[in-house]
Amino acid sequence: MNSAGEEPKTMEISRYVSSIPKSPFYKIVDYVKELGYEDKVLYLNVGLPRFDTPEHILAAASKASLESFTKYTPEAGIMELREAIADKLKKENKIEADPNSEIFVTCGAQAGLYVALKTLLNPGDEVLIPSPFYPPYYAHTILMGAKPVLVPYIMKDGLSLNPDEIEKAITPKSRAIFIHTPNNPIGGVLSRENLKAISEVVLKHNLVVISDEPYEKILFDGAEHTSIGSLPGMEDNTITLNSLSKTYSMTGLRIGYAVANRNFMTNFLKVHHAINICANSVAQKAAVAALNGPHDFLRDWQQEYDANRNRIVRAIDEIPKVSLAVKPIGTFYCFLDIREMGMSSEEAAEFFVREGKVVTTPGSGFGSHGEGFVRISFATSPTIIETAMNNIRGCLGG
Repeated sequence: MNSAGEEPKTMEISRYVSSIPKSPFYKIVDYVKELGYEDKVLYLNVGLPRFDTPEHILAAASKASLESFTKYTPEAGIMELREAIADKLKKENKIEADPNSEIFVTCGAQAGLYVALKTLLNPGDEVLIPSPFYPPYYAHTILMGAKPVLVPYIMKDGLSLNPDEIEKAITPKSRAIFIHTPNNPIGGVLSRENLKAISEVVLKHNLVVISDEPYEKILFDGAEHTSIGSLPGMEDNTITLNSLSKTYSMTGLRIGYAVANRNFMTNFLKVHHAINICANSVAQKAAVAALNGPHDFLRDWQQEYDANRNRIVRAIDEIPKVSLAVKPIGTFYCFLDIREMGMSSEEAAEFFVREGKVVTTPGSGFGSHGEGFVRISFATSPTIIETAMNNIRGCLGG
């Protein structure tokens, strides 16, 4: 109530915002709170690496702070960082990018995604979104006044997209398509051959690919990551987005980057300036240290992720009524098929909280093609993984 004791007037909310569903990440946590289980459950719902940020990265951030490197930087990011990104892209992604004009440092890949779409789209445009999808793809598309068009993933013998299905979904209003590999929430990796076939459709129809690649280094069983922007003819049709959050356990430092041709980046600057001006200055120095190394710790982290993944795969083989959509070979997620439980994904997620004290994420939050699944994150400790899987086994009678 206001000072006069009257109920406050309701502010009218934008129809774009009103049409966006509440994130599945929040809904399941709200349910945990309703039950009063905050300190009683095991959280397998969040993609948060359990490892501390490496000391050499923290030292660079600390040094920057102590030296008062806390003012605005160049809007596209400090040149030292852009050069480190360019070097990394050339060596690891086979992408040639000019640090002066084709690389832009952002406040995480999430901010880069928003700015890229705002730069690219007009109201009424259509964006092809492979589904199940990372929820911000859908939300940001709606916020631009554009239309999301869902194209289902093939979750059989690995993960792939059917180029013919993509082509069928294209209309004169189609402007862009998301590519997300390694994939959240499914845990699959699109092959180079599949990406090549997709790129041929993209070039035929002159679409723009928004390639989101923050899990590029989290791979298993010999899987390889291909940046679609490195494929023949794709350099001017691709916006590559990446982040240091997952690879280096720097989620709270909010640092990422966008890569595209110079004409796009000139206009990207206009939007980015209106929102962020520049990325966090201290985080930029930390990012330089992260990219320049050392990188020895990544082997240990990868081994633990792999061991956790194997724990889940073994456990699920022994649990009735559930199975994996695909065996995860990238990211630290697996997509659990719960359709034999006879519940919706939200009901299943709530069941696991009530009966197993385990928090997962309902697949419906990743789009209509995610219904019938829940996502599990194995970025946590081995002990939590073992206990959580035992709890799920127990509540399903395994």
